[in-house]
Amino acid sequence: MTSAAPGLAPGDAEGGAAGVTRCLIADDQAMVREGFAAVLAAQPGMAVAGQAADGTEAVRLAAALHPDVILMDVRMPVLDGLQAARQILSAAPGAARPRGWWRATCPTWWQAGSRTASRADPVL
Repeated sequence: MTSAAPGLAPGDAEGGAAGVTRCLIADDQAMVREGFAAVLAAQPGMAVAGQAADGTEAVRLAAALHPDVILMDVRMPVLDGLQAARQILSAAPGAARPRGWWRATCPTWWQAGSRTASRADPVL
């Protein structure tokens, strides 16, 4: 399920209306999306522009909403986060490109059942 926040117009190059940083959240797990949305919405100067359940929806919403920042899982069905990021960046002209990206994924040691890695690389 995807959604766009009501009352938010697509952000401009200055970071949206009144300096608000507009974020798009893309993750295939609804609980993760809602958790990130709650944290971001509670921060001054931050607004959740929309949420996507897979990479294809993230590409569509990024084109429609022009978020300032995208928080995207790398591992998603239909289209993974890396391919979605490539499509978003190739479709968005300079000023319309998101200004920031954050990769969300489960730490390697958690997925592999091993404690050898301390964390996943958080920035894409």
